[in-house]
Amino acid sequence: MKKRSIPDSEYKLVILYALSRLGPVTNMQLLQFMVELDLMNYFALQLNLSELQEQEQILEKPAPLGSLLTLGEKGEYTLTAFDHRLPSSTKEIIDAACLQWQSRFRREQQTLAESFTLSDGRMCIRLRLLEGSTALIDLMLTLDSTAAVPQLSEKWGRAAQAVYDAIMSRLGTNFDASVPPPALPETAALEQVDDQDWLLSLADTMPRPRMTLMLSVPDQGLALHYAARWQGCCDDMRTLLLELMNIQ
Repeated sequence: MKKRSIPDSEYKLVILYALSRLGPVTNMQLLQFMVELDLMNYFALQLNLSELQEQEQILEKPAPLGSLLTLGEKGEYTLTAFDHRLPSSTKEIIDAACLQWQSRFRREQQTLAESFTLSDGRMCIRLRLLEGSTALIDLMLTLDSTAAVPQLSEKWGRAAQAVYDAIMSRLGTNFDASVPPPALPETAALEQVDDQDWLLSLADTMPRPRMTLMLSVPDQGLALHYAARWQGCCDDMRTLLLELMNIQ
């Protein structure tokens, strides 16, 4: 493939234009976009990105995945004033790729996965599905194997929505708001976060759980119903989760 040649004077405009089309992204995501589209290398990106941040043309905002880069007002002004200096061919490359990359980046920002070794040597994975800054589910699973799970983030990104739907469906079965809610079982905890949300914490066994789950629930009665159904279906949900993520 022929190497694209972009003058140094255009690098900042390329970065600003890419951010205007992609929306908020992490430094690593922006690097992946630039390198895979052959728009610029690591050193060119970091040098120009640093200068744009110093000039407040690009801003950082905190997020669970890490700081997100976003276009500032000064960057929007620069892009509007000097947009004509960016070749149409470069814009077309970014425009053609941005929709696919946007979907990928939003999924990465909403599905967080990590693994770590417990003090007893067992492997544990933590899986989160976010909506904005709120964790819809925060799941921790202790594995029988001590080996790290390959491609954990990619597997969770593909399976997260199906896992969330399965959890909501199974825990919510037969819920009737007119029926008095059951008592909270010993393996559950419930905390009111604000006027609209409750944080429900669930464990399969105590004191050494193999699976724990935290859910953001909009209603106390529904949260208590979820807690009452949890013990009867947590083993099946663990099996389903492992199957959906292809974890042996």
